Amino acid sequence: RSPLPRYDLLDPARYNRLTLQSTRSCPHACTFCASGLLLRGPYRKKPVELVQRDLEAILRLWPGAFLELADDNTFVDRRWGRDLARALAPYRVRWFTETDIGVADDPELLDLLAGAGCRQLLIGLEASEPEVVAELEARPFKVRRVADYARAVERIQAAGISVNGTFVVGADTQGPEC
Repeated sequence: RSPLPRYDLLDPARYNRLTLQSTRSCPHACTFCASGLLLRGPYRKKPVELVQRDLEAILRLWPGAFLELADDNTFVDRRWGRDLARALAPYRVRWFTETDIGVADDPELLDLLAGAGCRQLLIGLEASEPEVVAELEARPFKVRRVADYARAVERIQAAGISVNGTFVVGADTQGPEC
């Protein structure tokens, strides 16, 4: 039931990208993240057909637009993510989004994302020290992944997708050396 955003009110000359929201919220509940505070409720996905509708409205306004899927964690549901990538591929657009490091565990999804025009994934890695990551999570998810971060990033990049890793500096257990 999501209404079509009023993309027609935008002047594409004023933007370097246009945003399209395909999911909302994130199940990981990291303590520092605004998503957990502002977007309470379960992780929700827009039906792929509505994402296509929104994309078509953007492309009518700005053919060849660079897109941001303005989501907190787009690929929590990997099966839905594969369906989304398959649906985006025919449009031949370039885009980026945010997701978690778990996307690296799905080679099929990574191949589909690359083929669908995904150029970059913003991934919150938070820190390279497991104790710091543990203090930033309400439920353990990322802390179990810290030792594999480098290999996971390599798998994503091997698919032709760059990784924009984000980090938290100044956690309670960190000193100036971080």
